[in-house]
Amino acid sequence: MAYEIDFVGSPKVEKDYDAIAFRYWSPSANRWVVCVFDGGTSEAGDALSGHIDTYYLQGLPKEIDMVFCSHPDLDHASGLKNILQKYSVRYLIMNRPWLYLDELYEKVKDGRITKESLERTLREKYKFIDELESLAGKQKDCKIIPGLTESVLFPTMSIVSPTREFYIQSLVDSGKTPAMDSATGAKSAQSFVSNALRALGKWIKTIWGKDDIREGETTSAENESSIVMRVQPDGDEPFLLLGDVGCKGLSAAMDFADANSIPLDKCTFLQIPHHGGRHNVSPSVLDRLVGCKVANGTKPIKVAFVSVGNGSDHPRKCVTNAFINRGCNVYVSSETTLHHHSGKVPDRGWTTAKAEPFSNEVESWDS
Repeated sequence: MAYEIDFVGSPKVEKDYDAIAFRYWSPSANRWVVCVFDGGTSEAGDALSGHIDTYYLQGLPKEIDMVFCSHPDLDHASGLKNILQKYSVRYLIMNRPWLYLDELYEKVKDGRITKESLERTLREKYKFIDELESLAGKQKDCKIIPGLTESVLFPTMSIVSPTREFYIQSLVDSGKTPAMDSATGAKSAQSFVSNALRALGKWIKTIWGKDDIREGETTSAENESSIVMRVQPDGDEPFLLLGDVGCKGLSAAMDFADANSIPLDKCTFLQIPHHGGRHNVSPSVLDRLVGCKVANGTKPIKVAFVSVGNGSDHPRKCVTNAFINRGCNVYVSSETTLHHHSGKVPDRGWTTAKAEPFSNEVESWDS
């Protein structure tokens, strides 16, 4: 049939963000199913709603079928407030930490903390999720669904991470959850912070076929808990949205997908996670998710989009090279919007985007 997906860019936003809209034709409903996957910052949310009005809902009721909040960070969740205020939303798919108070409270070490105070703390720490929950509650027919593998969405959509258990453990590991009995979170956060503090001032030479990303890198627990979703519209190739997930969450997603016969490596379009950060992918993960490296000159068979802010130093060249090495055309959304489509969709008169070239120099890890 047909689908189109847009990574919305804006010259007004300098901070890296993700604001993604997609829609696909549903033969059974005889209409376009309209969805949002993350809303970026507040400014990006404005650009996103303008894009939806212009290209998705022109002349139609201001209704969106599904809104996904992949994880609670500002650069993904804040702009969704605009969406929930402006549109009638059928389903909001996101994870709310306070739904798992019983499991979390069992791990609290500080006897002064009560369940009530734990919930208050969680709502303060995850304020964007709390605000989205409140906005959804003001809509008459908006239903909130957990962004977990156990949730049943439209038949075209499958959440392959996180599982309930993985999500709860991510909350335990997070520095936002108080007084948890967990050593994992402290170690992960320390590794992430120390890596992030390294300056990127030097470049090194590289060649085709060489991976300059590394094994064993870590990212935050919030990033790892990102919703990983596979979408396969009727009659079309599947595509994959990843939020800010890291190697741990991607490995869990692929394990779940394999166990449930949901092939992720067949996705011909995918999102590069976390704005092309080098702590979120590894050679072994990409071999499994995207495919093995191909010979130089091989025609790309997949497309990968990545969103960054205006003037950002992302995506890392070592990351885009890793995807290019594995047969992907890589495109970067920053000041302008990227559009990918399949099947018969309305002609916008847009020009063809230029794919990122393979870079013979990449960032030094030790600089």
